[in-house]
Amino acid sequence: MDEWARRGQYRAGNLKQRALTEFNGILQGLLADRHLTDDEVRYLDLWLTDHQAILHVWPVCEVTGAVKGALSDGIITEHERLYLRSRLASYIVEDNSFDESMQNLLGICRGLPCDQQLNPQEISFLRNWIADRREIMDSYPAKQLSERIREILADGVITHEEMEGLKEFLFSLTGETITQGVSDGLSTTLPIDDRVPVIHEGRVFCFTGTFAYGTRRKCHKRVEELGGIVSKSVTKKLNYLVLGEIATQAWQYSSHGRKIETAMNNGGINIISEQRWLEA
Repeated sequence: MDEWARRGQYRAGNLKQRALTEFNGILQGLLADRHLTDDEVRYLDLWLTDHQAILHVWPVCEVTGAVKGALSDGIITEHERLYLRSRLASYIVEDNSFDESMQNLLGICRGLPCDQQLNPQEISFLRNWIADRREIMDSYPAKQLSERIREILADGVITHEEMEGLKEFLFSLTGETITQGVSDGLSTTLPIDDRVPVIHEGRVFCFTGTFAYGTRRKCHKRVEELGGIVSKSVTKKLNYLVLGEIATQAWQYSSHGRKIETAMNNGGINIISEQRWLEA
């Protein structure tokens, strides 16, 4: 097996693990207010459908069976809802590292607003969840979320505008959209080629999406420190378009999607993931 084949095998395993960790976060987001709505169950079904690679892995396989059973006749009864809630809660596990906490946070950001609603219990859950994980409190997006929630709760009154603003921010982190429904962004296949070698010296990089590494400025600084050149737009001189880890699921509906499409139409531009860029 050559080096790129081994890297591909490693990446496949890593992607599965990230999906499992995100799944754990989604469950926490769905159950944050101790209720489970029909839309939340349907969202979970769609997410599972889009992640075929982990459907055979425990506990995903058991959750899939329970969700399919609840949806089989088109009606989710109160008994089915309570049973599902109990089963989902039993599968939630604690995160044990910075990376797991960040991936769980992404899952929570998907699960909380997936029914197009946010309530005070869910906001309190998110505030407390981040506060319990000091290792991520100063990292993006945990820091930004904490600051927004602190502002919302400062006067003791949560307005509709504040709730909508936070919901919009959560959607922006995950790449899913507010206006087009619960399934948006779930079946996106990104045109990433992580087999290409990444060289910084003298090469031109453009960044799009939201990055787990940090702010766009921080990403630009790393490129320049390694001898690369930063471009704010896609041009024929571009060598690499780097896609942020956090906000890439619904790229075709957003402004960063247009950058990807432009890069795809300009031959010779390598589209790579944030992870591949950080490995270089």
